Amino acid sequence: MRHLTVSGFGDFLGVHGNRLIVRNGDNVILETALSRLRTIRIDKSVSLSSNLILACAARGIRIYFLDWKA
Repeated sequence: MRHLTVSGFGDFLGVHGNRLIVRNGDNVILETALSRLRTIRIDKSVSLSSNLILACAARGIRIYFLDWKA
C-alpha cells in the first residue's frame, strides 16, 4: 500500500510504534506499517494525532486535506 485515503466520518488516525492505526470508535479499521506509505489523503472530518503528523514528517509521508469549502 502506497497511498491511503481516509473518508469515514469520525475516523481517528494515530500511530503506535512504527504503525499507522485507523479507528472508528473502538473498532480498528486498518493497521499498517508507516514505511509502506507515501501519501495519506483525508476526505472528510477525521481526527489526527500530533504524533502521527510528526512521524509522517520524519518519513517524508505527505498528508493531503481535501475540502470542498476551500
